[in-house]
Amino acid sequence: MQLFRELKLRFHKLMVPFIFLIVLFYSYYQMMTGSHGAMVWYDLKTQVRDIEIQNNALAEQVSLTDVKLERLRLETLDPDYLDEQIRKNLPLVHKNETVIYLD
Repeated sequence: MQLFRELKLRFHKLMVPFIFLIVLFYSYYQMMTGSHGAMVWYDLKTQVRDIEIQNNALAEQVSLTDVKLERLRLETLDPDYLDEQIRKNLPLVHKNETVIYLD
């Protein structure tokens, strides 16, 4: 009987620290891997960085397209650019001409 009481007393003394450790480890686990945890935050941060890079590339493409469109508008028509685009996109070549395409 004495042994049983001793074990019961030690068990009760260890129960509070054990529960505290379980709560502490669970909180740490959720802080790292939960839906609002550090790993998710890092993944979202890298996604934002990738999307900003894509956004900058698309903005550059839009600005280049705007320049090309501006050169083709009736008010600011560039005849050399128009001729270049016609020769590039349509197979219009005179008999005495040779077209050399450069990338």
